[in-house]
Amino acid sequence: MRLWTIISEKDVVTLDKDKLEEVLRELVTHLSKSNRRVKAQELLARLLDREKLGSTAIGHGIAIPHCKLEGLKEPVLVLGLSKRGIDKWSTDGKPVQAVFLVVTSPEDPNVNLRTLAVIAQLARKSRDLAARLVKAPDVAAVMGLIKMEEERESE
Repeated sequence: MRLWTIISEKDVVTLDKDKLEEVLRELVTHLSKSNRRVKAQELLARLLDREKLGSTAIGHGIAIPHCKLEGLKEPVLVLGLSKRGIDKWSTDGKPVQAVFLVVTSPEDPNVNLRTLAVIAQLARKSRDLAARLVKAPDVAAVMGLIKMEEERESE
């Protein structure tokens, strides 16, 4: 599984907000506009419920909010980038700058786990990934960076 094959350029967004709930709302609103199967209020509620169980921030400036949603045939991934960072979400004292929102179907839990694992592995191997994604000059550069990191990882 490769992230650059799941995420589309239209789903890389610049985040304006800096509070957890507002960031999730921003990402969900974006996603619901491009995917009619996604009901914004239901998705936001599920994501907030998941955050109550424990932070989805994994360190190194990255968070992976995620949940399962009925009616999806393929996993959905939205990448939100914040130059300011989201301080209160952090688990390691480093503000979250890259938010990978993952939504998958409950019918195939392995897809959810594989997607989360791929992102976590990228973050672990490339500890400055979030900072480099935020500094990328445009969406094409963001996508190129993700692809490059995934290819480097497979070497």
